[in-house]
Amino acid sequence: MHALVESLGREVAVTKYISKNELLLWPRERTNRVFFAVKSDFMKQLILTMVATAIFYVTAAAQTIDTGNSGVKFEVSNMGMRKVKGSFSGMKGTIDFNPQNLSTAHFEVCVAANSVNTGNEKRDHHLKEKDFFETEKYPEICFTSSQITKTATGYNAGGKLTAHGVTREVTIPFTYNNHVFEGKLTINRLDYKIGEGTGTFMVGNEVQMVITCVVN
Repeated sequence: MHALVESLGREVAVTKYISKNELLLWPRERTNRVFFAVKSDFMKQLILTMVATAIFYVTAAAQTIDTGNSGVKFEVSNMGMRKVKGSFSGMKGTIDFNPQNLSTAHFEVCVAANSVNTGNEKRDHHLKEKDFFETEKYPEICFTSSQITKTATGYNAGGKLTAHGVTREVTIPFTYNNHVFEGKLTINRLDYKIGEGTGTFMVGNEVQMVITCVVN
């Protein structure tokens, strides 16, 4: 069998250097074997190319956000003694992420500002008013990436965060595993003019956020 493979290999190589008329003088059986070997090799390469192309397009295609399982959780100090925890939901937008080609990666994601939920209806209503998020005027909190880079522990998403009508440059460290993006970010609420009339003793300046985005 090994000898036959070597023989076919030599015969295929020979076809590169002989004319068509010379090839027709070969015995029919040998010619058929050579053509079959060439055809098989061509088909193998074609299939591999098609598979590689399909994998690239599936990986590079925009992912769909699973809104029901995605959102932002936040935590801020209250009266200097305890923490108030809350969340935003209604995440939507566009995710283009291919770990093998970060130059094409792009995030454009928003959450609904009026979805704020701290487990206290009266407080949530106040947060939606002019003193804080003004959700009727600024219905969304959005992040748009400008660059995605690899790090030792995951990735960094650099871009612009817009909240309460103010846009700031931020960098969000994040991980990506099993179709789940998870990022962490700490902002100063006063940078976004949120709750400017409320002292830092009542509501701390720093807001710690955990962003979870599940994609299909």
